[in-house]
Amino acid sequence: MTEKIKIQECLLNIDMICRSMFTSAFDRAILKIPIESAIYGDSIRYSYIQLCIILDEIDILNRLARDNNYLKDTLYIISPVLRSLKAFTGLRKARNFMLAHFNRDNKKQFHPWWKALRELKLPRTQKELTQIYSYLQCINGIIVTRYYDELKEFSLISKVEVESYLEWIKEQEDLAINNATPFDNLQPEIEKRMIELGMTKIVIDPHSIRLIEILKNIK
Repeated sequence: MTEKIKIQECLLNIDMICRSMFTSAFDRAILKIPIESAIYGDSIRYSYIQLCIILDEIDILNRLARDNNYLKDTLYIISPVLRSLKAFTGLRKARNFMLAHFNRDNKKQFHPWWKALRELKLPRTQKELTQIYSYLQCINGIIVTRYYDELKEFSLISKVEVESYLEWIKEQEDLAINNATPFDNLQPEIEKRMIELGMTKIVIDPHSIRLIEILKNIK
């Protein structure tokens, strides 16, 4: 794989993640999702993953920039933003302990997020969130400007592949409508095992009951 392609891959990933973050934040604002909503909280926590992805991609670019002065200069321009992002010391641990490996450390031992994130900094105010999105826009704008032709070239190739994949997904969805799922006829098996062990009741969250009723009525 050539260095050019490796750089293009990083550029595409950064651009796609930034656009995804912008779209989600835009929808939260337009739909007026309340801050106390679970949707808002989950969306913000998912953005920790996205920020870590961007930082990981830039780490790759830094390695590729050792013998590439143009890339080195590009990273030099955006380095103050990266320094500020890295000031949020809890991003990677939040990704790991709240999302990727919930309440587990790298040895699979129980390590709850409320202990793992103690004394670490995460974005907590609307001012911080607004600044992060503003400077992500700055990072992406600079990268796209300096690598416009390379990004456009790789985006066109990827677009064809993505469209092919989406067509395949539609075919799979159409097939799935009339096909059995892995969960069909599962309830009798569960009930049989409960009877075997003398289990007569299940503690169920009322919210999940309402959710299943709503989902069943969606056409």
